[in-house]
Parts: sequence; C-alpha cells; structure tokens
Amino acid sequence: CCHKQCSSQVLTDCDMKKIISRSGDHLLHPTLTERQTEVVVVAAACKRAATDSLDCRPRKIIRREIRNCDFILKPDAKNISKGMYRAKRKLLPALPKTGEEVMEQFANEMAIKTSRGELFSFPMMDSGILIFTCDTNLRLLAECETIIADGTFDYAPDKFVQMYTMHGNTMGHNVPLAYCCLPNKKGPTYAAMLAALKNLANDRLGVELKPSYIHVDFEDAPLAAFRNSFPSAEIRACKFHFAQNLIKRIRANKTLLSSYRKRESETGQWLRAFIALPNLPPHVAPDAFVELYSCVPSGSLHSFSDYVLNRYIESTRYPPSLWARAPTLDDITTTNTAESFHSRYNDDHSSSHPNIHVTLQSLLDLQEETYLTDRTIRAGIWGKAKRETVHIREKIVALYDKFDKETISVSKYLFAVGDAIAESKVRTN
Repeated sequence: CCHKQCSSQVLTDCDMKKIISRSGDHLLHPTLTERQTEVVVVAAACKRAATDSLDCRPRKIIRREIRNCDFILKPDAKNISKGMYRAKRKLLPALPKTGEEVMEQFANEMAIKTSRGELFSFPMMDSGILIFTCDTNLRLLAECETIIADGTFDYAPDKFVQMYTMHGNTMGHNVPLAYCCLPNKKGPTYAAMLAALKNLANDRLGVELKPSYIHVDFEDAPLAAFRNSFPSAEIRACKFHFAQNLIKRIRANKTLLSSYRKRESETGQWLRAFIALPNLPPHVAPDAFVELYSCVPSGSLHSFSDYVLNRYIESTRYPPSLWARAPTLDDITTTNTAESFHSRYNDDHSSSHPNIHVTLQSLLDLQEETYLTDRTIRAGIWGKAKRETVHIREKIVALYDKFDKETISVSKYLFAVGDAIAESKVRTN
C-alpha cells in the first residue's frame, strides 16, 4: 500500500497481472483519487530509475517521467525528488566524514571490482591518494606513447580537492585509464600520484609506464612532477589552455573583447594571431612574436602583448619549447580531450563534490566504455577524428607548408591561422 502507516503488501508476477501472495491488512484510510494514484506510479518509476543509475541527476529522471503527465504539480515533483534521494541513500554504505575515513573504508571494508572481476580501487594510505584503475587500464596505459592529463576541482569527490585523470592515446583513440583523487594540489602529491601509478603497473603486471609524450595544462606543480617522474618524455603544454589564458586576458578588457569578436577588425585579427603562436616551431615563435609586436595597431594594446612576452616568450616557466610546435595532421595539439571528458563527467552528477560512493558508481559505469574501447583497439580498429577537427588541421597544415616554403610571411601565416581557429570555434559552439 502507498500509505506509510499501512503495512499491506501484494506480491505479483513480473507482468503485474497475477497476484502470487498477500500479507497484512489494510488500515482504515481514505481511498486515493485517480490523480494521487498516478502520482504514486510516477514516483515509483522515478525511484527505480534513481536506484538503477545512482549518478544521474534526479531532475533529469523526473523530467523524463513527467513528459506526458498533465497531473503532476510542483509540490508532487518536490516530494518525488526527496523520495528518490532517500531511495539512493539506502543503497549506499555509510558516508565517511573525513578523508581519513574514506581511505580506511576502501582499505579495510571495500574491495571494489569491475564487471570483469578486476580490482578497481587502490588507496595510498601514506599520501591520502585514492586511485581508481584496473589491470586492463594499466596495461593499456603502459602501451600508449602519449598520455594526456587533466583534473577537475568542482566535481572531485567529497573530502578530496581534485580528481586527476590520466588518458591514453593510441590508434586514434583517447581513453580515460586512471582516476586519481587527490587531497591537495601540491607538488609532492602529484609526484606521489605518479609514483603510485608506476608502482602499480610494475608490481601487478611487470610493465613500465614510459610514455614518449605527455600533454598537461599550464600548472607548475604537475609540470614539475611529470618532468621528474618521466625524464625521457617530451612534456607538452596544452594549446587549448594557451588560447584560453589569452582569451581570459582579452575578456578583462571590453574594448579588446569587442575587437576580438569582429572578423574585419584589425585589432581583432592581431589578437587572433597571438592565439595562433603555438602553431610554430619553438625556435621561430620568439621572432614571430617580435614581428607581431612591431605591428601593434594601437599603443593601448601593449599591455596585452607585454603579458604574452613576460609569460610565454621570455618566461623560464612556460618557454616556447613547452607550447610551440609545427602543426601536423596527426598531432595531439590539446588536452581538450581531457577537458571534454571532465565536462561530460561533471554533467552526470546532480551536485558538485558528489560523495565518494556516487563517484565510484559513475567511474564503474565509465569503465564499461573503457573496456569497449580496449576491445576496439585490440581488434585493430582505428578511431576517427571529427570531420571538423580534420578540416581545421588540414587547413592549418596547408598554411604552414606555405610559410615553410616562404610563400607567405610569418605574420600572414599567423593571421590566417588565427582566423581559421576562430571560424572553427564559431561553427562548433
């Protein structure tokens, strides 16, 4: 019975056409109206969906269930949402109150395994780092020449500061392979994370993590940790974040932002050319900057160019060797792969900093996609880049060939590449 005070129950077959047994007696309570009965049916459907997918936002489920319902009112939706949260909480273990309790819970009580029976959780008690990965993922990570790394702060599990994800790139596939929940964003923590991953691969599989290329964001602590942990790898900073950092600077100035958005604006073209600087070899980028600097449309723009000079040209923290290189058709030019993953991951959760059990369920679901990608790779099937991505790469490579053959000047090359990148963003946004 749907009345909380009534203990009457009926057991039916799966088609709900045959009553198998009854228990309890109905108390004297008012009969539900047709509308109330329909609300109960929708609430039950929402609860089932919520418990089947713990990481799905309740409001998404409610929207789907009430799509063809004219009788659900706002108070009903609020009560249904509360009921969904209560149903989800019943399925989850007790929530840890501190980071230490999280680690102890996974170390002593919870041996998490994937659908293939592979151990999935690895708590590092000394460093307070909780790693989610498995033998399949570690083996694929060891086989990848290229690793792409990035983190999310807003949707890191509760009691952790960041979830740092390691993606492998092979045969045109970008696949998340290790999720590291970090207690802080300090250099020693990143170093401990990488040491733990290397030890797991070696101890469990006898393989060595030795990537040739590592793509990271412009952050000092992880950059230093990757350099020290993988001294033979080429560390590459993200062109996407280079552009984002410059655009942040542009957005802080309304005049610059207005010019940047106008395709025919001389100032806008000049700003877009700066964003195109990473599409040059590192030894060419400084001279190209000087040429752009010499043709600044207005004296008021020198503060922007000085920012680029101090941070990316003369800087020992982020020199051109870190972020500049000639474009190629198969080059992985950005950690936008990881950014896109985190964007989708964040959208799966109903709130920021989800509890660790909701995070775990979400990652176990994602692991099924990783298994699918692994099977695809083992079958020898290459991944395909989006048509838009291929188009922009081909256009930039063709422009670079003209510059390399001295058919066009470096400034014309940068102006054309800047416009091509801006046009691509307009079409894809």
